[in-house]
Amino acid sequence: MRRGAILAGLFAAALAQGAGAQDHGFLAIGAGSVGGVYYPTASAICRLVNRETDRHGARCAAQASGGSVANIEAIRDGSMEFAVVQGDIERAAMLGEGPFEGVALPELRAVFAAHSEPFTLIVREGSGIAGIADLRGRRVNLGAPGSGQRVTTERVLAAQGLDIGSIVSTEASGRAVAAEICGGGADALIYTIGHPAAILREAAETCDLRFLPVGGPEIDALLEESPAYSRAVIPAGLYPGTETPVESFAVGSALVTRVDVDDALVATVARAVLGNLAEFRAQHPALVGLDPKAMLSGGTTAPLHPGALAAYRDMGLID
Repeated sequence: MRRGAILAGLFAAALAQGAGAQDHGFLAIGAGSVGGVYYPTASAICRLVNRETDRHGARCAAQASGGSVANIEAIRDGSMEFAVVQGDIERAAMLGEGPFEGVALPELRAVFAAHSEPFTLIVREGSGIAGIADLRGRRVNLGAPGSGQRVTTERVLAAQGLDIGSIVSTEASGRAVAAEICGGGADALIYTIGHPAAILREAAETCDLRFLPVGGPEIDALLEESPAYSRAVIPAGLYPGTETPVESFAVGSALVTRVDVDDALVATVARAVLGNLAEFRAQHPALVGLDPKAMLSGGTTAPLHPGALAAYRDMGLID
């Protein structure tokens, strides 16, 4: 759906509420693909915001997008007020690195940190792939250009002495992912995603897949190099064929905005989530382990938005 249509619909809804609510505005949250975890996360945020619209006047809509890099650009140009992004992409945008070299976005601010996203390598049973080094010349779904997982994957490949040109990239998305790998159109999938994820569960229920560990000295060096990454384990039993835990590394995620977005609007979003954290956690299995102390640390690099800081102080969550 086009943003104009979304905002038109929200405007009509706001008019229908009458003049009793303050108009804190409309907000769109960049949410990645519908089959990932960002979209249900953004949708959960919006549900909590929208049920109090009569009081604060704000209306919220999750908006599917190409992923973290595209979300940062939408934050930059103002077409989205908020977005869920990977921590390494947030850091790159703040520092002007990687896809943001020469075009840093120091105005980026965090609202709260969200779930952890393990780097996930999945192969079709019988593919002969045992790890990252075996991907040379194989067909691999890396995610769409503009997605954070594509940028993270490029870093992992480089750490293993590979580049994007050494593999055959496929780009199926949504429900087409299961058909692609199970039908032989791809040998492997790479996702940086919170678990469990519907898109991976559908694939694992369609054919026999293996979730491979990602580690070794090259990954150790990558973790040493970037504070955006940390060691992680994908728990056993989340998908068919995952009877044992799978070791990997993870990147955090965060809800971000710009420093010039209205303090009251940001505070409204912050209060809606942190004031109803138990309910927010219940909206998706990847959110269950959210810790309020960790959430209030903000993003990997971007400082907390002043509106979020004010809300958390008012709620007694920080000094």
